Amino acid sequence: LIACTSASLFDIGQQIHEQLIAKYGGYIDELSLQISLLHFYGKMGKIKVCEQMFSAIKDAEYDKYCTQTLLWNAMLQSYASHHGYLQQSLQLFTQMKNGTNA
Repeated sequence: LIACTSASLFDIGQQIHEQLIAKYGGYIDELSLQISLLHFYGKMGKIKVCEQMFSAIKDAEYDKYCTQTLLWNAMLQSYASHHGYLQQSLQLFTQMKNGTNA
């Protein structure tokens, strides 16, 4: 997925994501894949997709969502890598720092 972060390879990255969804039965619960997907979509500027994935992780695996700082870092990097998302990045960082993951 990381190799697909150039604009010309975005479609291939999406195809990989679709194959992973099929393999995992609709929800990808593997932490390393979740992080890779957040990085992939973040680097491609697909912040809404990142937000949807992050929210899905919260809904499906709340303990992981609360304890895995790697997930939070991936989401923060997605926000931080694009101008215009400073407020969301700061809010997310504050939530992480304060432990208010609701």
